[in-house]
Amino acid sequence: MPIIKVLIFLLFAAVFTLVILLIEPPQTWQQASIFQILAFFIPLIVTTTLLLDFFIRYMPHSFIIALGFIMALAFYAVRELNFLTGTLVILITVFGWRVFPKMKLPRFRLTGSSKIPKLHMRKQEQPKLRGLRRLKLRS
Repeated sequence: MPIIKVLIFLLFAAVFTLVILLIEPPQTWQQASIFQILAFFIPLIVTTTLLLDFFIRYMPHSFIIALGFIMALAFYAVRELNFLTGTLVILITVFGWRVFPKMKLPRFRLTGSSKIPKLHMRKQEQPKLRGLRRLKLRS
């Protein structure tokens, strides 16, 4: 399984490298087309997420940290990264980390010793009349 993760990471790193080498960068953000922005940021976030997933081993946390990195990079690119925005990016990233705790997935066994109970019909039990003693007819 780790070999597949490494190959996927290398594939997206190669795509990101090709985007940097082949697509002409715009002079300013206002001149950038939607294609140029998406062609740069989508491989960047996927590559960063896959790289962080090697160390964290939980994809939602890796994606949240990669989004924090992208936000900090965007603030830096427009020269708005200062103490306040950097602190807000860190707080948003930590809050996102805390909102999505690591969950264990249930494992189902497909063998004969499965712990999943069989569904079957039970006989209906007669209701107990404990509290209804006073309503009994006296003979």
